Amino acid sequence: MTDETKESVARAFCSDLKRILKVPIGETYFQEFDKFYVEKKEFTVCDGTKNPGAVTLIVNGPVANRETLQELCAALTADFQRITKDPDCEVIFVYHPIDEENIGSQGKLHSLRGKDK
Repeated sequence: MTDETKESVARAFCSDLKRILKVPIGETYFQEFDKFYVEKKEFTVCDGTKNPGAVTLIVNGPVANRETLQELCAALTADFQRITKDPDCEVIFVYHPIDEENIGSQGKLHSLRGKDK
């Protein structure tokens, strides 16, 4: 994807993340691989001249119900296919719910902050 396309995708994703998940900020990161390996077999993703045909969206966000996740999955898929002009691209959606029980920083789970005083 070109930088311009990535910027358009990121803007659309962040807008949907904020609107649907009711979060104050959304962030989008692109990880691009030239090759990947499955069961010791090497596959070339693409040479940069065409879309690879599939993309995986990994979203970290607050605990959400099925209806909210379905709405987010549909919105992000539609955004990606529309912006990349690739309606046949398989968009795989993976959602990781995060809360203070399973996220930490500075070496401490957020759920344990303030309990040691």
